[in-house]
Amino acid sequence: MKNYIFLILIFLFIENADADEIILKSGGKVKGIILEESTETMEVQVKSGKVRLKRDEIDSINKNPEENKEFEKEWLKTKEAPPKIAESQPKEENSRKPAPKPQPKKESQKQKAASKYKTGEIFEVKCEDKVHSYAVCLPKNYDGAKRAPVLFCFDPGGDGRNAVRQFMFASDKYGWIVVGSNDAKNGPWEPIQEAQRVMLSDIRIRFNVDNMRFYAGGFSGGARMSYTIAYKYPMYFKGVIPCGAGFGLGSIAPRVAVFQCVGKDDAAAQKEIKDVEFSLKEKRVNFKIKEFSGGHLWPPREVLEEAIDWIAKE
Repeated sequence: MKNYIFLILIFLFIENADADEIILKSGGKVKGIILEESTETMEVQVKSGKVRLKRDEIDSINKNPEENKEFEKEWLKTKEAPPKIAESQPKEENSRKPAPKPQPKKESQKQKAASKYKTGEIFEVKCEDKVHSYAVCLPKNYDGAKRAPVLFCFDPGGDGRNAVRQFMFASDKYGWIVVGSNDAKNGPWEPIQEAQRVMLSDIRIRFNVDNMRFYAGGFSGGARMSYTIAYKYPMYFKGVIPCGAGFGLGSIAPRVAVFQCVGKDDAAAQKEIKDVEFSLKEKRVNFKIKEFSGGHLWPPREVLEEAIDWIAKE
């Protein structure tokens, strides 16, 4: 009986317009509940059962974490509650219920929350854990209804506002959400990775984001951080823009494009980038190395604009 109720809940949830929707590169769509994800495959509960999709078949994913949580609560209730015995009801001849009237689509929680945020300028957000924080610039037309790509930015000193300031033009030009960590800074890797994990989780809950179009960029130690977050979460990241330094923890997945920037007078970084170039070629990563006039500095605006334009097309 419990299994029967669970199957009914799955059917009703998937019928609802707020279920997860996977857009395939072939043009098809799969609608259901994402049960399990890995770097290679994804398991989805659909009306007829479970299907397993390959990552390279998927173009984009429209997830609805709030609705999934509500579904899980209802499922747990059915597991805990004793099964109900249906009472027989006398049949009424020629009794027909009128067709339900179509209901207007309700605003999602993210749409309702969008009105409290500033757009087109930098502001600060405190994460749900009340410990970590980050700077944000939302596109001027952000209303929470449409999923937006996200650019994660890292400054070596943990200056989130400065990191966002370097790339905030991408918010206007491409409609990206640009964020910068205040906690990921030069030092031990454990707190850096924890700051990245908390920020990534908070952004996916707080804003309506395109989970298949995440990008990262940073300077010096922040460049290593951009490599690291894309290496650790390759299922979300499409590209990185590391400036003035090479790999952090790990290297990079072949599916992630790289626009590597380095100053012509940055002798230490120049030597390191040669090793990075060799590794990227060996892994057959789609990459571009851009030199600019100067030393160990953030690249000028025109170089970062070129980087964003290039990586947005990959």
